Amino acid sequence: MDSILNALQVSAQETSQKVMICDWQNPAVYAEWLSQTYHFVKHTTRLLAMGASVAEVAVEDDLHYFFLKHLPEEQKHDLILIHDVKKLGQNLSPSSFATSQFVENQKKDMKLNGCMAHMGYMLYLENLSIAVGPELYNRVSQYHNPKACHFLKTHTQDDVDHVRGALEFCMGLNQKQKTTLLNSILSTHEGYKKILSEILAKHQPVNIETAS
Repeated sequence: MDSILNALQVSAQETSQKVMICDWQNPAVYAEWLSQTYHFVKHTTRLLAMGASVAEVAVEDDLHYFFLKHLPEEQKHDLILIHDVKKLGQNLSPSSFATSQFVENQKKDMKLNGCMAHMGYMLYLENLSIAVGPELYNRVSQYHNPKACHFLKTHTQDDVDHVRGALEFCMGLNQKQKTTLLNSILSTHEGYKKILSEILAKHQPVNIETAS
């Protein structure tokens, strides 16, 4: 588990550095982040359902039920993001190339490596919520209507229990499962950094080199 915990810590630190480069005072930057987050969060329940469906019968029943239990907790979170964009007075942006690839790569990873690939994806994002979310929430709520920050506020609170529960579950994994989990955390991290890079390239092109 040490390598998994270290990967979560390092990836959160690297992502935090990149996140904090963004000009959150600019409503267009925050709206872009909300939009791109919406475009992968709208797939959350579908990805969880896919993870549950590819869990091997009998062998991975525990994972199958873990994802099914988690699924109702993620319903309609995409609507919170739409709400925040509207309260910000901005329009929802289309999905970027990096965001579309982020979702497609997760589907491919599950098809190739099974449901444990989704555990890594989920752990990375929910750990990011609790590691980076509070500071980001403080920044955007300082600059913008707090009613446009509901998604961040909700996930910095709720995902603490989600991460704790997932890590407890992962204690019982075998080495092959842990390797798949670790690889998924690392690939999800790379994909998310590309999403942030495209946001920076679109709204803060002078900072691209600094943020890479």
